[in-house]
Amino acid sequence: YIQSGNVVFRSPDTDTAAAASAIAAAIAAGSDVTTSVVVRTADEMAAVVADSPFLARGEDPAHVHALFLGPDDVPPLPDDPAAFAPDEAVRVGTEVHLFLPNGTGRSKLAAKVGRVGTTRNWRTTLTLLDMARALDEGA
Repeated sequence: YIQSGNVVFRSPDTDTAAAASAIAAAIAAGSDVTTSVVVRTADEMAAVVADSPFLARGEDPAHVHALFLGPDDVPPLPDDPAAFAPDEAVRVGTEVHLFLPNGTGRSKLAAKVGRVGTTRNWRTTLTLLDMARALDEGA
């Protein structure tokens, strides 16, 4: 799903941190690009989808995003969440769930927390989960 900056793959190695490091090294070796890589298993992606606090309360998925964090990423969550209303951010496990009813382009909250990790809209998050499940089924 490369247009979104994502790759879905199968690996016998279950160490996602090692996989992320190896992929980042391969990208750097094959190009002039140095980038962070975040890896999630299909089960971890399923948990992100299942644990969305904003979908649980019935928000429109078009305004929901997931910020996937790397092992060393610390999201700068606001001390005063009301200052960013109506936008909201909630950390759940290794991700930050975002509710951005006015979109990401004008969101001060998205600009603040989006400095770390990688943010995906909900449609992309669901597509990646579907792709990972399909790959697992083909194993």
